[in-house]
Amino acid sequence: MRSKNVAKFIKLYDEMREENFKQWEYFYPPSDYAEFEKENDEIFKKYLKDETNPVLKTKLYISLLREIKYFAFLIAFEKQDFALLNNAIFQTSRQNLLENAMTASSTDHAYAFFDLLGAFACNDFDIIQSFCRRICH
Repeated sequence: MRSKNVAKFIKLYDEMREENFKQWEYFYPPSDYAEFEKENDEIFKKYLKDETNPVLKTKLYISLLREIKYFAFLIAFEKQDFALLNNAIFQTSRQNLLENAMTASSTDHAYAFFDLLGAFACNDFDIIQSFCRRICH
């Protein structure tokens, strides 16, 4: 039996897919693994296949994957699997911190606070120490 919060998340997820379809004429984020894999293949072919610079290729891939967090949470909630939920929190906080570290200015690191809370929630203390060391020095 799904909780009210899970049902609300799934409803909002479906509404986001519909809104993206109205605006862009394609459904996003994906609804299942088959759609997820298809989109990953299309993204790779369109944006990354011919890129020769490995640093730029990594930066592009990280920024293009920013929205998969919603899909990760959908799968965890649908399966009611706390290990998957922990993995989703871990991966999304890491991905957000990586992306923000690539684009952040050297003055204000408050942007990382909520992602560091996500890292704390899933015991990812190495990344917390890394960011705190970088901020404090």
